[in-house]
Amino acid sequence: MSTTKPSAEVVTVEKLAAAKRIPADALRSFGLADVPEGVRFDYRQADGTPARPRLRTAMRGADGSVWSSESSLPISVYTAPPGLTPAVDPESLIIVEGESDCWSAWLHGVAALGIPGPTQFDKLELKHVEPFAAVYLLREPAPVDSPTYANGVETYLRNVQSRLKEIGYAGQVFELTMPDGLFDLSELHQHDPQQFLPRLTRAKQAAQPLHNRPSE
Repeated sequence: MSTTKPSAEVVTVEKLAAAKRIPADALRSFGLADVPEGVRFDYRQADGTPARPRLRTAMRGADGSVWSSESSLPISVYTAPPGLTPAVDPESLIIVEGESDCWSAWLHGVAALGIPGPTQFDKLELKHVEPFAAVYLLREPAPVDSPTYANGVETYLRNVQSRLKEIGYAGQVFELTMPDGLFDLSELHQHDPQQFLPRLTRAKQAAQPLHNRPSE
């Protein structure tokens, strides 16, 4: 997600819940909280200790998302809160860009991890991925001029894949795309929550294995 100017409308957990079709109580259990600037997202380091919080000042991350200026904690990737154990295909992890895809996955018991912006791939550590036999990198069908992927989706995916190799991840790596022209896990959930898991399962079955490619 890109850091841009805040929206004039203050975003709240309730508004995000309505937009994402996720119960507000579930979002709060994931570590979201209302603050004067908008909504704060709790981040944690690989060892479970707090990392730098992130603030959403607009409904869309690309329209307003910033790291808390009041924290000197390190920046980390976005991981599930303590005690949230994946119940669906627990041997695999989906790596996405941003937070909202994670909420949709966690709601359905699916393991997911969010890269907080395409340039933050280097915050991924072996502890984040080592428990999983397979990792799926979500490819969003973002346009070339996407404000999120300034250097392109392909560069982002190469960088994440190279980071996995650099940290010594030994499992399988796949490229995952959403069905029916949908953009990401959040859209997959919003489109039909009841069909989220069956459609995701089919998408994972169709996912293509990735081979090591150098980053740019």
